[in-house]
Parts: sequence; C-alpha cells; structure tokens
Amino acid sequence: MLTLLASFAQAESEQISQNVKWRIWKGFEEGKANGFHLYGYTDSADGTDVQIIEEEAAVVRWIFDQYMKKTSCEKMAAQLIAEGRVPHLADNKMPGEWVRHILKNPHYTGDLLLGRWSTPEGRPGRAVRNTGQLPQYLVENAIPAIIDRDTFVAVQTEIARRRELGARANWSIETVALTSKIKCVSCDCSFVRNVRNPKTQNSISTEHWICAGKRPLHVSLHRWHQQLAHVATKPEEELVDPSKKSRLG
Repeated sequence: MLTLLASFAQAESEQISQNVKWRIWKGFEEGKANGFHLYGYTDSADGTDVQIIEEEAAVVRWIFDQYMKKTSCEKMAAQLIAEGRVPHLADNKMPGEWVRHILKNPHYTGDLLLGRWSTPEGRPGRAVRNTGQLPQYLVENAIPAIIDRDTFVAVQTEIARRRELGARANWSIETVALTSKIKCVSCDCSFVRNVRNPKTQNSISTEHWICAGKRPLHVSLHRWHQQLAHVATKPEEELVDPSKKSRLG
C-alpha cells in the first residue's frame, strides 16, 4: 500500500513539474523572463516592467569605461569596495570576478536571452547551461539599455584579445621567453614556472615548469591574496582571479 501511494505521489510531482516547465517556456516564447534580477535594474517577475537604477547604472558604465582604459578588474573591485559601492551580486564571488560578470553580461545592452539555463529531467533544483538541448529566445530592446551595443562589442573584443595573449597581455606580470608558449597536451593549460624553496639551509632553490592545471590550488590562492592586498596602491595592476592566475607564467 505504501509503495502504491508513493508511486501516485511521485507521478503527481512529475506532472506538476512538467506544468511549471511548460508555463515558463511558454512565457519565453512570449518574450517574458522567469524572474529578472540584475544589478543596475529593478527586480521584475517577468522582465516587462524593468526600470534603471541610476546609482547602480553609473557603476556599470564606469566599469566598462575603466576596462577600456586598461584598469584591471581587481583594481576596480578594490576601489568599489573602498567606496562602499559593492554590487549585491558579489556576495558569493571573488573580488574582480563579479566585475567580469558585469563586463560579459549582454543584458546591459537592453536585449534578453531567455532559456540560457534548464533543469534536466529527474534533477529538480539543478539547473545546467542550455547548450542546444532546448530552444533559446532573444528578445531585442526588452529592457532599457545601460550600455550601447558598440561599447559592449568593443569590450568583448578586448576580453578575447587579452585571453588570447594570456600573460603577455598583462603588463603587471613579469614574463619570460616561454611565457604562454608551452601548452599541456591534456588540458591545454599553459605551463608556468614553479619554484621549490629549500627545506634545509644547505639546499638550493630550484625552478621547473609545470602545467597550471596541476599547480596546488592553495599556492595560487596564497599568492593571489598577497597581490590583492596591494592592488589598490599599485598603478594599473592587472591581477586575475586564482583560477586564471594559475595559468599565467
């Protein structure tokens, strides 16, 4: 009897889930978001009544402008923190990473891309990026624009250029002839110099090259926090988050 009741409950739960998904995707077809929450804008249930928050929009415009002036994301983050203007989206992100999140978000141009995330069958609450398994819907001029499209495209081009150059696009990092030149055949990460300090007084320091993906995470975090402590005082620093710093030579 308990097994039968459990089966009925499971079937009912799945039916409710299907109904909710159908309603959400039907809304996407009509150009309505499934909730809208983005720094610089007021919250909305479906994205149809969004308004710009000018105080936050000024921060967004400043970030885009400073990036094109070669100000690092970490330095921008440090300045915003010092001024008490940290965006609410920074709660679970490292300093600098939420600045990159703003720079890469196309919604600031006024267009909404709906359906970027989906929940697989049998995995409630576990949204994954929609890479083509379901349709996506682009709604142009859906919300007021904070950044014009030309500026957004220019920033994306600059981001791609710096990513392609790797450490050589980072003027604050000391590079050598092999920096960003040696790639791992397994994960395509760059090889980086790794220094082993002597454990005894009579030993000597040694240097070798290692795949950035195999470098211990705590080492990268420690060095990153050391540099972040000085980021606000060093001119035109271009530090990166630990996951990316570990790929730089």
